[in-house]
Amino acid sequence: MSSKSDTIPSSMQTLARKPQYVFFLLLVFAWLVQRLVPGLLLGYGLLGVAGAFLSIYLVGSVVHGKTENILVAWVLLFPLGYYFLSFPRDNPSITLDRLVVGVLLAGMIFAGRTRAASTPVPLRQSALAWGFFILAVALSFLQLRSVPSLLRVVVEAFVLPPLLGWYVIRSFRVRAHLVTLHLVMCLVASYLAAIGIAEILTGEDLFPIGQEIYKAGLTDLIFRPNGPFAEDQSYGLIGLISFCFLLFLWRTLPEKPPKWHRAIHAVGVAAAAITALLPLFRSIAISLLLIAAWDIYSRRKRNALPWLLGFAASIGALLVAANNYFPEIIQERVLSLQNVYGRVAQQKQTFELFSSHPLLGVGFSNFTPAAGQLTDSATYLEVGPLDAPHSNLGAVLAETGLFGFVPYFLSQILLLRAFWKMRARDTLDARFVWKMFLYVFVSYWITGLSLTSGYYLDANMWLIFVVCCIYKYGLTEDSRANSFA
Repeated sequence: MSSKSDTIPSSMQTLARKPQYVFFLLLVFAWLVQRLVPGLLLGYGLLGVAGAFLSIYLVGSVVHGKTENILVAWVLLFPLGYYFLSFPRDNPSITLDRLVVGVLLAGMIFAGRTRAASTPVPLRQSALAWGFFILAVALSFLQLRSVPSLLRVVVEAFVLPPLLGWYVIRSFRVRAHLVTLHLVMCLVASYLAAIGIAEILTGEDLFPIGQEIYKAGLTDLIFRPNGPFAEDQSYGLIGLISFCFLLFLWRTLPEKPPKWHRAIHAVGVAAAAITALLPLFRSIAISLLLIAAWDIYSRRKRNALPWLLGFAASIGALLVAANNYFPEIIQERVLSLQNVYGRVAQQKQTFELFSSHPLLGVGFSNFTPAAGQLTDSATYLEVGPLDAPHSNLGAVLAETGLFGFVPYFLSQILLLRAFWKMRARDTLDARFVWKMFLYVFVSYWITGLSLTSGYYLDANMWLIFVVCCIYKYGLTEDSRANSFA
């Protein structure tokens, strides 16, 4: 009786085993289309050929149940996919995230149970609570007149990320891809930082996807970059999470890296930090500083005080220098309390909206129109609200009511509990996984208490991927101690 692999053409098997050939050919064809091909018809023909190669590779990978390289390729390309790989550009029906998640789930099905890890009960409980939250979001649609345009947001922001995380837990061998992931992440962090710096220097959105352009300074002095994403919040938050992920990957490498690899890591970490700071969000800057200080203390301990004092002195010197060269930026983003007062007023407004519809909320993504219908405007020290929730918890509470807030909050507590139960094993890897998860979790939630980052599909995809990679690393712990961690 022939095996399943015997029924697949040999060319398809070769492409499935050698994905670098496919991506090299795609790169060549893309270059030809953009630089050398004058005719539109011929250009479409070349794109069709490239699509055929890609389809052969995808089908071969799915049938063999070997789709891990596709996930690694997604890590490399996902920031650029929202601009280059979405069709049509406005309200796209085809996106990189949708295609990749679909291919990964299909590959997981073909791989069968023999090569899949079971999902731990604590994670299932968190996922169940998240499912009830999605149901509450659907119920909040009863408050709305137009629903179809919001269904895409719900699917991409709340459904696709858990499906990606499910694949990582069941089928992605994190430990087998640590070196590749680290090098790819350094490259991603570098080109994201380069894009942000270029946008500041040019004062233009180089990858416009429809977001309003924001500037900082009392006279709109500096462009606040959003990179290849729709929101500058996503750009900064993804940079912050990437910073934590690079620290995790670096300390899980199977052996002490050579000097060239150390240099690449230094560039990647610096680039991720720059990406996080460029949009000038105070919550992200505070998160980055806390993580850096926390990491210095946890790794140095007995002699941590001199390092922390040196770190604090460096930050102080940087702020003094910034105040000399960009006093408007420091005045608006650091010294001014107007924004703080406005956010306090915003919480009052959020509670007023929740009080008006305590069970089902005012409707998903309906905060601003509902706030405009309030008769009295909440203020704090004569500063009015921002008319947008500026908080994940506030947005969920006001827009989905208690029916949405309770399972949403519970899903986060259960996720925290899942990692704590892993920490209870009290092994080297378990303690390490707990610490790195806290870096990501605290980063996300410090920002999430001042920005509505939980509604952004790109930030959610990246958050769930990183969190599940960290959990899968701890889930597959072996008896070998990782002295480098």
